[in-house]
Amino acid sequence: MIENFISPEKIVTEDVSALFSTDSSISVKVLRLDKIHPVVSGNKYFKLKYNIFEAKNRCSEKILSFGGAYSNHIRALAFTAMKEGVRAIAVIRGEELNPSNYSLKYAASCGMEFRFVTRQEYRLRNNHDFLNSLREKFGDFYLVPEGGSNSLAVKGCAEIIDYINEDFDYLAVSCGSGGTAAGLLEGLSGHKKLLIFPALKRFEFLSDDIRKLNYSYNKRIFSNYEFVPGYDFGGYAKKKQELTEFIEAFEKRSGIPLDFVYTGKLFYGISEEIKKGRFRPGDRIVIIHTGGYFYDEDESGNVRKL
Repeated sequence: MIENFISPEKIVTEDVSALFSTDSSISVKVLRLDKIHPVVSGNKYFKLKYNIFEAKNRCSEKILSFGGAYSNHIRALAFTAMKEGVRAIAVIRGEELNPSNYSLKYAASCGMEFRFVTRQEYRLRNNHDFLNSLREKFGDFYLVPEGGSNSLAVKGCAEIIDYINEDFDYLAVSCGSGGTAAGLLEGLSGHKKLLIFPALKRFEFLSDDIRKLNYSYNKRIFSNYEFVPGYDFGGYAKKKQELTEFIEAFEKRSGIPLDFVYTGKLFYGISEEIKKGRFRPGDRIVIIHTGGYFYDEDESGNVRKL
């Protein structure tokens, strides 16, 4: 069982107000989901939890999913499938395995198999005929969508709310595929406000995807959220010196690790929104640290955080 190697009891809330604002009346705290496991970190556990249960309930011997070459979802799925004794297959957007790509090398070491496809082919990941072609190649499998975002991910991510032992006015989360945001909305059940910071430059589709996820899970649609765009730094997995410097300074002062794809942009965005006056004195913000770090290897084989 996935709970046998995950430690949700390690989740804590840390006060970082002093690092974000000179106005001591604005409270900023971080829910450290990243602490539960070094690989199945943060929201990955909550997204995969019920999908793994369902795959085993169906007696599925294989799980197939989609992701980019540096996907933390793929790495987490590979590890979890290995622990659960299930064969894992990943359809990867991009070129063949790069020797410096630690994420895919790690997934391969867990026994995961890959099929590398072009970006054009990858766009067919929800196409019925394309999925059938994968079944012809690999046999029958339990399908987990890109990013792990489906109705079972919503069910798992709704439980994140149970770990917040603080009163708050706003939740803030980064967003790539919408599953975590949809789950948080389900957990909030229409109360409080969820601020969603897109990790993508073109994020307009996410609102529709989030609505579909919520409706597919519990036939409900929520409106207590707002997208906060403008902190993607050029697009998904793009970064600039300003973001790098912010992450380095924040990590040094807080001891909380960030990545440049999701959490770094989220924390930077909160910092800027406070400066712009979005929040009022007395407002209480909880940032969801969704975990997941990106790595590669240098020529000597040393693993380094990107």
